[in-house]
Amino acid sequence: MNRNSTKYALGCLKVFLLLVVAYLAFACVACLVPDKPVQEHIYQSVHQGDLQEDYPRAVLPKKQCQMDNFTDALILNQAYRCSKDSLLVSMLEVWRATDRCAYVDVLRNETEGRVESTCPYPRYWHGSTFLMRIMLLFTNYTSIRMLMFVVSMLLLLWAAYGFAKAANPLLALLMVLSLAVMNVHVMMFSIQFFPVLALALIGVVLVCRLHDDSRRLTVALFVIGSLTAYFDLLTTPLITLGIPLCCLFAIKSSIGTVGWTRQLLLGAETGFMWAVGYGATWIGKWLIAGALTRFNAVEDAVGQVAVRSSGLDDYSRLDAVMKNLDFMPWQYLIITLVVLAVMMLVRGWSGRWRSSLLLLLVSLIPIGWFLFAANHSYEHWWFTYRELMISIMALLFAVGILVATPKQKEPSASI
Repeated sequence: MNRNSTKYALGCLKVFLLLVVAYLAFACVACLVPDKPVQEHIYQSVHQGDLQEDYPRAVLPKKQCQMDNFTDALILNQAYRCSKDSLLVSMLEVWRATDRCAYVDVLRNETEGRVESTCPYPRYWHGSTFLMRIMLLFTNYTSIRMLMFVVSMLLLLWAAYGFAKAANPLLALLMVLSLAVMNVHVMMFSIQFFPVLALALIGVVLVCRLHDDSRRLTVALFVIGSLTAYFDLLTTPLITLGIPLCCLFAIKSSIGTVGWTRQLLLGAETGFMWAVGYGATWIGKWLIAGALTRFNAVEDAVGQVAVRSSGLDDYSRLDAVMKNLDFMPWQYLIITLVVLAVMMLVRGWSGRWRSSLLLLLVSLIPIGWFLFAANHSYEHWWFTYRELMISIMALLFAVGILVATPKQKEPSASI
């Protein structure tokens, strides 16, 4: 390892340690905020607000638009309970109620002092719980949902504008379309789904700004991977990698300053650093919780990984893939691809087929995830299917870059 590589690795380690300290500090601050306004706002949310059932459907009456109020209520329940345990237990074990009924009803019972049983939930960082506890100081769930929607829309506009400038408007339109056909509006109103959407869009913004600086870009995706592990409860984590990666390849292809082999190496390095940030943050939580609390978080986490990545006797890993693919909006995808093909015939094609191959590789990322996390992908297919945002975006970009006019001629590069 040369001196520059050593310096880079040490820099990433420093960033990671700073992130862990920040995560613990944030959790500490959240657990120390006054209880009364938090609990009052949660009471309003469950008794007077729109948190009335576990699985309502947003805008369209179809399974693909199902909300996850069950987990939102669980997150609010954890925020409600933070003061019932010691500071260290509240930060690292994050207990929740386990009464056997709809979780919105569990939360209602919590606010009325009628919870019968509880358990720790230490394998996640629960960044969303701590963020909500701070926000609940000021307002209730209904207002928080509206705020998440506004933030999501602003991030989407920012990402689309930046991508249109860095690549071209046609690809920016395809990016927005890829999100829309996968019912992204559901994610904008859900505590459970919002963090990964926000991080994916922030990742696009960072790619648009840093695509010419590979070191800073890979560090940025390392941080995005870590933040994904901090906030997400295993919903659609890979979109925080896959969507920025699609945009990176599209930008590199549009400006034509980097050959496809260098694009491949940059994509591999970026993906590796995201994975290191994501994995190290998960493992870090297990080790910290195991060392500082009475609960064996490492054993619990390893057991859950084994369960979530397994298949059961009544279905296979392929069944998990097919169940998620059933939710693909095939009609919209085919229509869009036909329109792009017609445009290519009319206008001619750019000849950037090698870059299209890279995007086709990216489109396979969700399939690999479904095969790995077979149990989780099969049981929770009604939200894990949104990992396929990556596939749709990659497929549309693969054809879109053949249609769109490059900003300058792509240099020749050997395979």
